[in-house]
Amino acid sequence: MSNVSDQNSTVINDIPFGYLICHIFTLLSLSVGILISSMTLCILIFYRRSYFDVATLLTCNTCVANLLLCVTIGDLILSGLYDDRYLGSVNIVTPPNRWCITRYVLMCGFIASFYHSYILQAANRVFRVIFYRHKFLQNYLLYLITISIQWFISFLIIMPVLFWNVILYLENEHYCQAPLSSNSTFYTAFTIYFIPLLIMIPMYIWIWLHIRRSTSNTLRKQQNLRDFLVLKRLIIQMSVLISVGFPVMAIWIVYLITGYLHPYTHRIQWLTVSFGLACISVMIILLTPNLKNVLCNIIKSVTRLQTNRIIPAGEIMNQTRNSATNLC
Repeated sequence: MSNVSDQNSTVINDIPFGYLICHIFTLLSLSVGILISSMTLCILIFYRRSYFDVATLLTCNTCVANLLLCVTIGDLILSGLYDDRYLGSVNIVTPPNRWCITRYVLMCGFIASFYHSYILQAANRVFRVIFYRHKFLQNYLLYLITISIQWFISFLIIMPVLFWNVILYLENEHYCQAPLSSNSTFYTAFTIYFIPLLIMIPMYIWIWLHIRRSTSNTLRKQQNLRDFLVLKRLIIQMSVLISVGFPVMAIWIVYLITGYLHPYTHRIQWLTVSFGLACISVMIILLTPNLKNVLCNIIKSVTRLQTNRIIPAGEIMNQTRNSATNLC
């Protein structure tokens, strides 16, 4: 028994400290993304259901994609963290199982749907600013159907990767992925990252040019100014979207040129992606005024309730409550 325990402790000690740090910070970022996305969905669904408009629906769609993506990456990281303790041992060659391959396909589909959800938000702004006379383009049912089509297309474009049978199990990383040098990786990167950006950027430029040439109608100008503020918030989020995928694209390009991957490459890749998803989760709240106001009202209500229960009308508690209120 002592030999077995010594052997196990040796295996566990073989985990590189840098690997462990990358995994921990990645999981922390994913936890933030999961927590905030779940909280945002609850606020949008339960606190805003009386005026659940198109903008709220599109925000919910983005939050769902973000939440599912964080959960899938979290499962991948946890399985890698569990298997990393065997890095010091030998003969750990595991063929790709069904869940390993399915998880990779799901992850690609969720990434595609995440970026596609921002295409819908950009299209909604185009319809509001440029085609505002066509009221049917703001129809709630239309966007429900469009969101369903968006999710279907997001997974449909990933299916060729599954049928090409190129997904391999990476022994050192302990998860499945298409080889970086394969055509399927180029196809995946182009369809789920570059194409959405190539669609969104012209939309934002179109809106910006249209607002600059806006009509002299005062009411229309005010509406355009409000839409321009929303546009700036979406552009900030799009900048984060670009930065989320940039390290992955840089790693891929460097590998194609040099043929070399640093041992920490994949772990740093997931760390940057997870941190970006957490940032976007926070930005959705901070850059959505109605959502931020609802959250502030909830904080005020909880603070007021706790104050009334603990110390009735105490001066110290009043100061604490006022300071908490001023944060919003």
